[in-house]
Amino acid sequence: MDQHEGSFLDGKRKMFSSNSSIVHSPSLVRESYRRPNRTGAILKSMQLIDDAVANTTPMVSTITKTHTNQYDTSKLNFSKSLLTGYTGIEDHNMSRLSMPSDFGAMESLMEPKTPAAFARRDKSSRFEPERNPCETVTTSLFNEFKQNLCECESSLDVFSMVDAMEESCTEHVQLLSKSAASQFTDRDDSVMDLRQMLTSEKQTWRLVSSLFRDRLAEADKDEDMTVDLKNQVMSEKEAVGRFFDQNTDVRQAQIVIDWLEQNASDDFEGVVEQSRHYTGRVCWENTLHTLKKHTEQGIEPNCVSEMDPDAPTRTRSPLIDLDVEDENLLLKCAFSCIRAGKIDRAQELCLAHGQAWRAASLEGWRLFHDPNYAENATDTLTSLEGNPNRKLWKIAAWHMSKNNAYNEIERAIYGALCGNLKAMLDVCTSWEDCLWAHFKTMVELNVEQHIQNSPNLQLPWQQVVGGALSIPEEYWMQRVTQHEQIFEKMEGSYNQTVQDEGKMPYHFIQKCLILGNVDALLEEALEWLTDIHPHLLRFLAHLILFLKSIGIAFNVEHADTILKAFVSFLIQDESTSHMVAMYTAFLPKDEQLSSYAEFLSTVEDPQLRHEFLQLAEEAGLDIPSITKKVVEQIRAEGEPDLVDISVLHGHDEKMPIDLHISASDRKKIDAIDWLVFDRSQRCEALKQSNAVVRMFLAGRKLSAAKEVLLKIPSDSIDVVYTEWGHKADSSVPLPPDKDNTIKEHLCLQAYLETQQAFSDWFKHYHNKPSASNPAEPTSMYNSVSISELVAEELRQKKFDDDVIMWKDRLEQFCDSVAKKIYNVLLFPQGWLADNAEQLEDKDESREQQLATLREQCIPSLCDLLITVLTSTENHNSECAKLADVIASEDHKLYKLFSDSEGRKLLNRIQDAMIDTL
Repeated sequence: MDQHEGSFLDGKRKMFSSNSSIVHSPSLVRESYRRPNRTGAILKSMQLIDDAVANTTPMVSTITKTHTNQYDTSKLNFSKSLLTGYTGIEDHNMSRLSMPSDFGAMESLMEPKTPAAFARRDKSSRFEPERNPCETVTTSLFNEFKQNLCECESSLDVFSMVDAMEESCTEHVQLLSKSAASQFTDRDDSVMDLRQMLTSEKQTWRLVSSLFRDRLAEADKDEDMTVDLKNQVMSEKEAVGRFFDQNTDVRQAQIVIDWLEQNASDDFEGVVEQSRHYTGRVCWENTLHTLKKHTEQGIEPNCVSEMDPDAPTRTRSPLIDLDVEDENLLLKCAFSCIRAGKIDRAQELCLAHGQAWRAASLEGWRLFHDPNYAENATDTLTSLEGNPNRKLWKIAAWHMSKNNAYNEIERAIYGALCGNLKAMLDVCTSWEDCLWAHFKTMVELNVEQHIQNSPNLQLPWQQVVGGALSIPEEYWMQRVTQHEQIFEKMEGSYNQTVQDEGKMPYHFIQKCLILGNVDALLEEALEWLTDIHPHLLRFLAHLILFLKSIGIAFNVEHADTILKAFVSFLIQDESTSHMVAMYTAFLPKDEQLSSYAEFLSTVEDPQLRHEFLQLAEEAGLDIPSITKKVVEQIRAEGEPDLVDISVLHGHDEKMPIDLHISASDRKKIDAIDWLVFDRSQRCEALKQSNAVVRMFLAGRKLSAAKEVLLKIPSDSIDVVYTEWGHKADSSVPLPPDKDNTIKEHLCLQAYLETQQAFSDWFKHYHNKPSASNPAEPTSMYNSVSISELVAEELRQKKFDDDVIMWKDRLEQFCDSVAKKIYNVLLFPQGWLADNAEQLEDKDESREQQLATLREQCIPSLCDLLITVLTSTENHNSECAKLADVIASEDHKLYKLFSDSEGRKLLNRIQDAMIDTL
């Protein structure tokens, strides 16, 4: 760009840099922006590619780590527009942009390290999609984007975050481009598709930064500062500059043009290299050589006979074929330069090919400005800017762009400069090119209309003389004046390629961003979720977070669905699981609980559990609610209906007791560990363990129930009282729900102790000493020797002693069983019966389960006690005490027996009492 080129946005940049801390130069930001993990990630990615292709030359040694993002979003300018050279916009006093943001809550979010035990996870429990080496390399983008979010401490940093995301994509695009010629990528087109996808993402982040910087600056303008300039004389450049400042649609259209041109300039150097010339600054050298040769020989030339620029079209005679080929190549390169917004490079190419006249013709579109009339002008005269005969040039360029005698590329070049849409579309083959042509035409029409409607312009004498000239009516009939019209025309394009490319995800996203229709973007994105590429999903999630942070209104429900899908992907992909906590924090409260609980329910490694809870705490998630949800979800897997169990099995002695602990049972048991990390959750641990034990007791899985209680620390009840004491005065009793939880825990503990006591009694009862056989005669007279008699007596004495000890021990076990069973039967205020206080929110399901277990367990314990008493010598009479306890109105245990159970129990007690007579 030469020294005369400037732009309207150059003035906007001055305004931003002096008055706003948000809209600043990304080049300065990136100079101070430190990303400590970036270099390591990129070098590691390069090494992965080297390993994949088995290249003996390390790729790292051939690549220098640099900040490769050449596109500066704050430096979007109109150097390619009608405003080139304009620098006269004065700074406005702009207040700091104030944007509602969810990023303020992330100040405490630091970059969490990947869990140390992550590599030890059971990989079979995770979905790990197969990737080729290049896709594996790009997975570091997930970490980099997460780091960008962590480093964004407030809404003031969101544009720095967007710039960093664009830079990350740029680096990975270059990395993939570097590996595009490797062995494995030659056989895998998906790598090229991935590179194109990341290129589109990079360009979309660039568009986001450009559009929303301007929109937020526009929203922050002080309307009272608008100055009435209707009667002020100004030049074309000044008038158009102020027009851009006031007309948001045209300014945004120019931003889109600059964005499209910057995208085209990314690969610009490779296109320009195609241009070649063989002699210094000689135009059509082969034709010139032929003319000289034929003139010397007196031969009539078979080509043009003159060498002026208009000769081929005026005389309708061709150039030499080699010159035609060079001319076509030059025009293609010149158009590529203009498409990339580099008119100065196009002029340099023309000069290098000896076409100074063409280079001069590319200069005529510039707006006229005489700085000597400015208020701050000095006595020293300053050179004029722009083209004083711009209108005349535009009329000539218009007719030239419509003249079929010229090459279609040449018509497109001048059509782009004067605003001939059809001339540009004739050579545009892609969606981006057509979009550029339409927006160029829109800006040209609006600017030209504004110039014609401005009565107080500085007009040079040449324009006064030529004032009768008018732009052809066909120019105004193009009717490309609104953004919506542009996309409607492109959707109805006769070019099927343009239609198809317009439906591609990133192009659709870019369209919605330009139109400001975020809801349409999200609605369409929901359709993609069924089969979406991870990188596209990552982009959508971060785009939503950005839009949310700057206060853009959109359908929150749709956005949350997309964010939840991204969190689900992070959960499934083993390499990104450590990011789940941070992104879950952006979901609604209820979704946070369900999503992170679903994730934690799959984690079995104890160390990983602790680390994932730490990550959740750093992200600000509700740990108590999440861990509670985890246990409830695991508990709900295959949980039986207790009422049905009691009906089906009741006290059926044929039902097996103490079944083997299955994998599902083990998972439910281990789930209690989630609640014992935090002392404040100890009451919840008791509550959830009670629920699991109730389930196991209903299924008669006593060993599993015992293991659940072993998970509860022995000091849990004291901890519950201590934690309550921190919240309330010591004189305030525990709330009814906490009190009932503790009581239920003690009830279940008492019941399992009876089962253990009965198990001990049962084992001892069936291990009764057995008497030895009497000694047999060993002599010929069938007599027993004295030594044998003595040994027999000693064996008999030992047997009698063992029996006495067995009976004494059996007595002890019997007393222990009776004591523990009576502890259950006579439990204060009833076993598994809640205290009398009324709860605000009653759990009807729990109350029904407690009632079912009382009806199932109490009669069973009574049967066990009678069995123990009647099987233990001299304890039959104690059965009467059991009958009194059951019949007592204080505890009303008789209500827990069915008629058949009651008759059976009374008959057993009666038989026991008869035996005592």
